[in-house]
Amino acid sequence: MREILHIFRKDVRRHWPEIVIGLLLVGAYADVTLKGPNDEMTTMVSRTFFQISASTVPPLMMLFSVFLAVRVVQGETLVGDRQWWVTKPYEWWKLLAAKEMFLLVFASAPLFLVQLFLLKHADFSVLRNLGGIVSMQVSLEIVFFLPCIGLGSLTKNLAQAVMGIVAALVSIWGIMALLAKVPNSSMSSAVEGLDGITEILTLGSIVVAVGWQYARRRTWASRGVVLSAAVVVTLFYVLTPYERFVERKYPLVEGSDRPVHVGLGALSRVDRKRSTRLDFLPDVFMRIPLHVSEIAPGQVVVLEGVKVSAEGPDGVRSAQGWTPQWEQIWPDDVSKEISYQMKRKEYERLERQPVRMHIELAVTEYRETEPREMVLPEGEFADPQLGICHVNERIFSQINCRRPFRIPGLIARFDTASGKCQGEDGKVRDDYVAHAWFPPTNDEALETGLNPVAEYPIGLGSNPWIPSSEDGNGIRRRVVHLCAGDRVLVAKPQEQRHVRVQLDVDGVRLSQLLFAY
Repeated sequence: MREILHIFRKDVRRHWPEIVIGLLLVGAYADVTLKGPNDEMTTMVSRTFFQISASTVPPLMMLFSVFLAVRVVQGETLVGDRQWWVTKPYEWWKLLAAKEMFLLVFASAPLFLVQLFLLKHADFSVLRNLGGIVSMQVSLEIVFFLPCIGLGSLTKNLAQAVMGIVAALVSIWGIMALLAKVPNSSMSSAVEGLDGITEILTLGSIVVAVGWQYARRRTWASRGVVLSAAVVVTLFYVLTPYERFVERKYPLVEGSDRPVHVGLGALSRVDRKRSTRLDFLPDVFMRIPLHVSEIAPGQVVVLEGVKVSAEGPDGVRSAQGWTPQWEQIWPDDVSKEISYQMKRKEYERLERQPVRMHIELAVTEYRETEPREMVLPEGEFADPQLGICHVNERIFSQINCRRPFRIPGLIARFDTASGKCQGEDGKVRDDYVAHAWFPPTNDEALETGLNPVAEYPIGLGSNPWIPSSEDGNGIRRRVVHLCAGDRVLVAKPQEQRHVRVQLDVDGVRLSQLLFAY
C-alpha cells in the first residue's frame, strides 16, 4: 500500500493542472444540467447559447477524461525503450493499482458526488437510490475508463494515442459499412445474446492486454490480443444468419391466432412520378399502407420488422430482406403505414407492370397489466411508477416526468371525449383515444450514463392530423388538451409473444407506393 500511495502522490503533483481543469468541467456539467434548456428566466438568445453548452459540456468532459487517463498511464510508459520505472522497486500490479486509484479519486469520485447532488436536487431519496449510483459508476469504469487505460498502456505518447483513437474510429466506421451490406443485419436484435458475447470478448481482450502489458510489457502481443478480439467480433456480426434467427424468434401464425389482422390499405389513385432529383441514391423509398383490425382490448402490437418481396408476371423478383420498424398498433387503429426501400434498378424493372407483393411483419404483442386511472392534479405531482410529473405548460398534450435512472415501461391512454379542457384554445375538437408507449425495462441491468435523473415526456398527441370533415381534401388539427381533473389510464406493458404474420397482394403497381417528396 505504501508504494501505491507513493505513486499516487507523485501523479497528483505532476498532473495537478489537469486535475483542476477536470474538476472545473465536472462543475460546469452540474451547472448546465441543473439549469436545463427550458429555464424560464433566460432570454431566447441566452437559451440558445445554453442549449449549445448543455450539449457540448458532457462530451467535452468525457473527452478530457480520456486525455487525463492516457496522460496518467503514460506517466510510467510501458512502450518503447524509456521505461525508467523498471529500475525502481515497483511491482507492476501496484503501479496499475495506483493509476486506478488516481482515476477513481479525480475522475469518478467528483462525478459520483455530482450525481448524488443531482438526485437530491430532483427530490429523490439519495439513500434509496445509492445502489443505482454505484451501478452507474461501475458501468462507467468498465465501459469507459477500462478502454482508456488500455489505450494509454498500448501507446507510447499522446500522438500515438490520438492515432489509436483515429484508427479505432475508422475501423468502427468500416465495420458498420460492412454490416450495412450484410442481409437482414439491421434485425440483429432478434439474435439473443449476441451483444452480450461481443461485449465480453471486447472488454475481456482489453483486460488481458492491460494485464499482460503491465506484467510483461509485450506491446505487440498485447495489441494483437485486442485486434484479434475485434476481428472475432466482426466475424460474429458478419457471419450470423440473421434471417434464420428472425424466423425462429417470430414464428409464423395464421388465422385467428394472429394478434392483428392486416390487409393492404387504400393506394394512390394515380401513379406517382419518381423524383429525378434523387436518382443519385441507390434506393427508392416507398410507403405501404396497411389496414389493421381485430386487436384485443387492453393490448398493443408493436411492429418491429418488415420483409417485402415483389414479383412481376415475367418472373422478375425483388426482395430486400428484413427492415426494422417501430410502430405501435392500438385496438382503435384502422390503418398504418410502413416504410420500405427497394433497389433502384429492381424498381425500374418492375415499375411498369402489376406485381404480386408478399409482406411479412415481425410483431410483438403486449398486454396491459396493473391498469389504473390517474387523475391529473394541479401543478407537480408524484406517482410511484412515473416519478415526479406535471402537465407541460406549453405543449398541453404532454406530461413531463422525471424518475431515477430509467424511463419506466408504460402504456398510457386518454379519451379526449372525457377531457375537461378540450377545445378551450379555439381549435376544432375531435374525440378520439390518444396513446403513449414506452417498452418494458430491465431493472436488473447496470445503470449507464452520466445523469441519474431520467427526464421524459409522455406525449398523448400521437395522431395530430386527420382529413377535414368539410370536403375531405384539407387537413385539420386533432387537439389534445390535458388539464387538472383529466383521467389518464396508466398500465405496465407485459410481453406476451413474438410472432410473424404475412400478407399476399396481387395487381399492385409500385408507382402507387412511392413516397411523396
